[in-house]
Amino acid sequence: MSSLSLGRKLENDFSYNNCVKDADVYIRMEFLRKLYSILCAQLVLTCTTGAVLLTFKEQLSPFLAENSFILLLLIIASLVLLIAMFYKRYDTPMNFILLFSFTLVESFFVGLVVVHFDLAIVLQAFLITAALTIGLTLYTLQTKRDFSSWAACLGTLLMALFVGGVLNTFFASPAIHLALSISGAFLFACLLIFDTQIIMERFSAEEYIAASITLYLDILNLFLYVLRVLQTANNN
Repeated sequence: MSSLSLGRKLENDFSYNNCVKDADVYIRMEFLRKLYSILCAQLVLTCTTGAVLLTFKEQLSPFLAENSFILLLLIIASLVLLIAMFYKRYDTPMNFILLFSFTLVESFFVGLVVVHFDLAIVLQAFLITAALTIGLTLYTLQTKRDFSSWAACLGTLLMALFVGGVLNTFFASPAIHLALSISGAFLFACLLIFDTQIIMERFSAEEYIAASITLYLDILNLFLYVLRVLQTANNN
């Protein structure tokens, strides 16, 4: 293939209408390198922030008990940044600035959540989540199985999980809490598989930031639900 033909092919592969799966192998590998480099940086920032906040656990726990609105403000900030990133996802460097801001907000949110848990349980949840993430990612990237049929089921289960969580704020049932935690961990493990495959099949080579956010949120939610399962089991 001539250099001119190769250049045109690579240019076409970067067009927004061409998915990563159908792109040239060089483009696929470059996309994966960017995606997982960004994702690793996000996770390192989150882990570092969480570790730092855990060192101030004794001071933060009573402070958060009296100022629980802080977590709500972080959730609102995350949603605002997500919306902004959707509109600026192709606008460099603004997309990277928004990505860093979003990751920092999420890191503080997760860090302020984990200060309510024992350090041993946090470490167990971290190791379990890391093992699941690596294992499920490697499996999904090499399997020939099609997971696109999971979409409707996963969407329904996600809505059911949300409704169940809202209802249990009124009932405060430990059994329901445990059931929701186990269901949530299982659901986000499945979403990690589904989203990893969908990213390769439907995302363009330019959408590595959107892809990293998708997987980042799957991993964070998986960690938080695993954390809840371990905490409930420990209390029992």
